[in-house]
Amino acid sequence: MKCLFGSIVVAGSGSIGDVTYSRNRYGYYSKRKKPVPTSYTPYAQIIIDQRITLSRYWKTLTETQRYLWKVHAELLPRSYDFGQLRTMPAYNMFMSVNFNRWFCGQPITDTPISSVKP
Repeated sequence: MKCLFGSIVVAGSGSIGDVTYSRNRYGYYSKRKKPVPTSYTPYAQIIIDQRITLSRYWKTLTETQRYLWKVHAELLPRSYDFGQLRTMPAYNMFMSVNFNRWFCGQPITDTPISSVKP
């Protein structure tokens, strides 16, 4: 459950049990979650296999390489639901970058590509 606190709770979204709390243009609402179907299509299996491959590759990285991913993540913060910036963990940044590279047909990179913060 995500909450943004002021003097009282001023915004919130997320789930408690099987009830999801959210907000749309009409205001806040709650609804029961639908069961999530598990996809066993050939394409879904390819995606799952690639995520497993990347996860195993992360375990082979040296501490220096992991530190570089940590620095890269700090240079490129992401915004979340309420618009505040957050720093991704190094592992998540590695997975995000390399999954996108794989999707574009490029090889896995063990060190982040240097970038300039916009």
